Amino acid sequence: MSSRDSGFVMLLRSGVCLVGLLLAFSASASDDLDVTMRMVMDGDALTDQVVREIELPTPDLEHSRTRDVMRGQDQSEEARQSGREFGQSVSEDARSARESLDQVRERPEKPEVVEEIKENGPPGLNR
Repeated sequence: MSSRDSGFVMLLRSGVCLVGLLLAFSASASDDLDVTMRMVMDGDALTDQVVREIELPTPDLEHSRTRDVMRGQDQSEEARQSGREFGQSVSEDARSARESLDQVRERPEKPEVVEEIKENGPPGLNR
């Protein structure tokens, strides 16, 4: 490939990128929905254009506050119960670990062979 061919390829790539950008800008410009909102005060005169008033519901603060309090009480009761269960579980685990340690601490009696070795020494050396 000569330098002349690579220059042509570079020019072709630039042209394709430019066309792509132009198409993207024209597509985004056609999305205009011609929606205008403006705040109208009570004393302002309204024009003959279409005007819609949106009524927003009044918030029921007492109901939501009561619901939040009840939800909080439920969560605290669940946390208290799970904490109690966790404490009981840990207590049971500690109790079983203590019992298993008590079993390990009980030493079995030494076999007679050990007593013989203490009295006579290792086998083969007492001649």
